Amino acid sequence: MPEMDGYSLTSAVQKDPDLETIKILSHSSMSAEFNESLVEKVGANKFIAKFDPDELPSTVQDLVNEWRYQ
Repeated sequence: MPEMDGYSLTSAVQKDPDLETIKILSHSSMSAEFNESLVEKVGANKFIAKFDPDELPSTVQDLVNEWRYQ
C-alpha cells in the first residue's frame, strides 16, 4: 500500500471505536516469528503466512463466525 502498511492500518482500525469490532487477519509473507509479535502488538486477531493457501479459507471462516456470534 503506498501510504501505510498493513500494521499501521490494523493499529488505526483497532483505535477507531466504530471499527474496533472488525476481525483482522494478517496474511503476510514475512517470517512467522516476527509477524506473530507484531500482529499481537497492533491488535490483529490472527496471523497466517501467505505460503499456506489451505489455511486461509478456514481462518477467514473462523473469524467471521467469531464476529457473527459476539
